[in-house]
Amino acid sequence: MRTFKVGPAAGIATDRFGTLMPGAKAIPVRLDNVHPRAWLANSGPISVFVARRCIVLRFPAREAKGIGMSYRYHDAKPTYSNAYLWPALEREIQPNSWARKQAFDLGCGNGTTCDMLSKHGFDVTGVDTSSSGIEHAKTAFPHVRIEIGSAYDELASRYGTFDLVVSLEVIEHCMEPRAFAKTFLELIAPGGIGFLSTPYHGYLKNVALAVSGKMDRHFTVLWDGGHIKFFSVKTLGALLREAGAQQVRFERIGRLPQLAKSMIAVVSKNGVRLGSKS
Repeated sequence: MRTFKVGPAAGIATDRFGTLMPGAKAIPVRLDNVHPRAWLANSGPISVFVARRCIVLRFPAREAKGIGMSYRYHDAKPTYSNAYLWPALEREIQPNSWARKQAFDLGCGNGTTCDMLSKHGFDVTGVDTSSSGIEHAKTAFPHVRIEIGSAYDELASRYGTFDLVVSLEVIEHCMEPRAFAKTFLELIAPGGIGFLSTPYHGYLKNVALAVSGKMDRHFTVLWDGGHIKFFSVKTLGALLREAGAQQVRFERIGRLPQLAKSMIAVVSKNGVRLGSKS
């Protein structure tokens, strides 16, 4: 895969210096389906990836905010999934002796999990691409550092590393899960852990969805900004290990394990021993 750049006016693929690569042909790029607001925010060229006869535009995070694809929040109240995710997170953090007790929430939404971790004594930083979520979070939780940011940004370079990195029900919304997993692992400090959740998928649950006629509802394409990736224990484990996780422990929560609403991956990348869970 080679990386080219394209200017909004010319629509022609070039190298990073703005000229055609030696021996390469100009590649016309259709921009008809790109929201005009993306160009208003664009302060530089857009990366164009060419692979298997497909052309993909990738906007830097600061330009992506203008595309209008982020999740919209209407308040700073806990979401329905917090009811079964928070108890599992609290079980994980309470027995540990934390060196610095600093936490990072990757995809913090409206900031409710940041606030919950703050009440447990953590110094919390959170980022999200949703401007509405960040606005509500800053108003409701001024004691927490919450900013606009993306898992596709160099977050560890900007914020450093943390003893605890949390991401609840975020990765399933991401077009590039490998980039997300890379950022997630980079944020974990030596000796720290990551706590990541996503909706659970497995054979028996998929069969139950099919038999009950709920496949369209579960895998709906009518939810703007909704789920686009659907993980099993096997696929999420493979993704995290590929990104550098040395140990991954899974727990299925919400309903019976075979029909669980979500699964949790507790991650270590520095040889920290993770206790077993039933």
